[in-house]
Amino acid sequence: MEQETVTPQGIRYVQADLCALPDLGAPFDAAVASMVLPVIPDWTGAMQACVQAQRLIRRARGRWA
Repeated sequence: MEQETVTPQGIRYVQADLCALPDLGAPFDAAVASMVLPVIPDWTGAMQACVQAQRLIRRARGRWA
């Protein structure tokens, strides 16, 4: 995120509760949840949020990316 501040590339970063994501708007290009599932008590809810995000990405692009 610091790099975006130094050299803006038009990337919007959102840090949020994976089980209760805010309305992120659409379209967006990617959703990343790295090394986090083992420490989330409601990991099934977190996985459902990831799947939903991928569906939004796919719908925006009209295909799987």
